[in-house]
Amino acid sequence: MNQFNVTCPAPKLLPVLDAAFHECNNGFVNGSCERFIETFKQLTPEYDCQRSFDATAEKNYIVPAIWLAGSGALEDYIALLAKMTSRKDKIFSD
Repeated sequence: MNQFNVTCPAPKLLPVLDAAFHECNNGFVNGSCERFIETFKQLTPEYDCQRSFDATAEKNYIVPAIWLAGSGALEDYIALLAKMTSRKDKIFSD
């Protein structure tokens, strides 16, 4: 792979994920929890995503798009998913 972050959906979807996270986490019932799950799922497959430190002189690595959210946000997202026990089966089904 020569180019990175060309098809990576993180720039477009991370703001959607974060907005849905905050709404869902605050108890809104406007479909935000379902939007959060669906957006999270879209960010987990392998794309051409790369963070600045994923490139070294010897090797270029790609990471899941969700990793571009950063470790703090990702921890919050995972914590919310863990609380969503009634919806767990929808997270990675299909």
